[in-house]
Amino acid sequence: MKRRLSALMVLALLGLGACAHDRGEVVPGYSWIYLENQSEGAKLAYGLPNSDAVILMMTCKPGTKSVGLSLISGDKKPEFTLVSRKAQERVVGRSTPDMMSGARLIEASSRADGAALRSFERTGDLAVVNQGRRFNLKAGKNDRADVTQFFRSCGRA
Repeated sequence: MKRRLSALMVLALLGLGACAHDRGEVVPGYSWIYLENQSEGAKLAYGLPNSDAVILMMTCKPGTKSVGLSLISGDKKPEFTLVSRKAQERVVGRSTPDMMSGARLIEASSRADGAALRSFERTGDLAVVNQGRRFNLKAGKNDRADVTQFFRSCGRA
C-alpha cells in the first residue's frame, strides 16, 4: 500500500511540476540523494528523502561510464530527453508496467560522459522532458556534493 501511494504521489507531483516549469520551480521537498554499496554500485536518485517516492534514478558500477536510468512515467512510450543547459540527449529504453500504481517505469542507459550528463555534473542543472512536459530536477546547493560523488564513482571525474 505504501509503495502504491508513493507512486501515485509521484505521478501527481509530476503533473504539478509541469505547471511550474516555466518559472523553473522544483517540487518542494525533492532533492538529489547519493547512495553507494559494494554489491549494487553507486545510485543517485531525485526524490523525497527517506521514502520510495523517486522520479529519476541513476545507477552505475564503480569505474564504469555507463549510467542506468529509471524514470517514472504515465506514458507507454519508452523514451525521454535529458536536458542540461544547451545539451540534450534523447534516451530510449524499455517501459514496464507497475501493477500496483498503474504508472510505467522507463529503464534505459546513457553514458556518464555524454553532453547532458556532463553538463549536469558541472552545473547541477537537469531537466527531463517526457510526454511533452518538462520537469526541472535541478540540484540545489546541498545536493551538489552528492552529484559530484556519483560521477566520481562512475569514473567521470
